[in-house]
Amino acid sequence: MPTFDDIFAAGRDASSHPKLRFWKQRKMQPDVSDVRCEVLRPPDVLGYKPAKLYVHFYAQDAKELLCDEVDWDDELNAGLVALKVKAIDENNEAQRFSLGLRAALRPAERMYGDGFFNAVLVEWVRASPFAQTVPVQELLPHVHANQPYRGNGNSYENCRDLVQTAIRARALELTENLHYLREKAEGILSAALAQYLDERFSVSVGRALGWK
Repeated sequence: MPTFDDIFAAGRDASSHPKLRFWKQRKMQPDVSDVRCEVLRPPDVLGYKPAKLYVHFYAQDAKELLCDEVDWDDELNAGLVALKVKAIDENNEAQRFSLGLRAALRPAERMYGDGFFNAVLVEWVRASPFAQTVPVQELLPHVHANQPYRGNGNSYENCRDLVQTAIRARALELTENLHYLREKAEGILSAALAQYLDERFSVSVGRALGWK
């Protein structure tokens, strides 16, 4: 049974997911040379089926020692980022970070509602350097939202700050946690943002149905 010393002990994560504890312990074993994660999102009729997350453990000779499969979970993904576990390649990293953006931006979406959030998000993206990157630039003509209303107290500034903070935090995860070089991090995050916008504004779905 835990004591109050256990409960109040500093530096311990009481909410740590059992899977994260297992992955962390396995990662530290002497036979493990590298750990990578992989996101699999099978296409569906419209969009994607629920995502799966795979964690691969490799020996020194690149032989796979273990592949652990779970349903996509935002907490587990954040934990893997904290453990400095990269995806299997940059394309998969972009897909992973598009889901990470979805989770990070959800509080602003819930707080301000779809319409206002969409308006602020699109305005921010159009004014950001992402608008000059190929994946976002190609998508923006097909993304439509109203101009955000600025007359409701501090709502506009607060929502914009939440958007920018969420995206900036993902940028820092790429460079500081996963140690991608700046140029590669910019490419991954641009692709991730484009995927997020594509799904949020149903661009590919609309094309498939002949709407766009």
